[in-house]
Amino acid sequence: AMLGAAIRAFPADGKGSRLGKLVLDAALLALVEDDRALAAVAAAALTARKDLEAPVASARAFATAVVARLGGQRIDAAAFPLGEASPAFVLVDAWGRADATRVASLQAITDPANLHIGVVASHVYLPLWFLRAQAEAASGDVARALISLDEVLRPGAYAPTRGTVIGRALALRAELLTRAGRAGEAAAVQAELARLTGAR
Repeated sequence: AMLGAAIRAFPADGKGSRLGKLVLDAALLALVEDDRALAAVAAAALTARKDLEAPVASARAFATAVVARLGGQRIDAAAFPLGEASPAFVLVDAWGRADATRVASLQAITDPANLHIGVVASHVYLPLWFLRAQAEAASGDVARALISLDEVLRPGAYAPTRGTVIGRALALRAELLTRAGRAGEAAAVQAELARLTGAR
């Protein structure tokens, strides 16, 4: 609700890069929470803007793709700068289906040598690391998945998208630690998750 309100209240002559970041964050939250109303608000926010910088165009394409995903429709990769190679495209396409078949592609897209800063907002990468960990876990590589989760749980820089995936990342870490026979560590992570969510 807060992100949607912020987008609606954004000045018509406001800086496109700031609106683009808001749209990306709102669209990701909509994707994660299956919130079609928020997705629609995010997708509509940049439709009237012209001559968008690449990261803002990526945010617009991402928001439009989230509407498509939530509606069971095909995602238009051509709308993204870099097409199917866009980290934003990979994020919306792989969310909820990061199985073992996607390990190689998610490892490649998060490889520091392949980063596309300047084409997409940098905070698109943190949820991609979460998807990478999911795919690695699905492939049976628990050790590698735990390393990938560290990029979400202990990032080197602040990313606003962390809050959207932190609960799921902690739950996956607890599950993986249990699978690895590290019950004490798993219990500590579960306690941290309970504090975060207010669960008892």
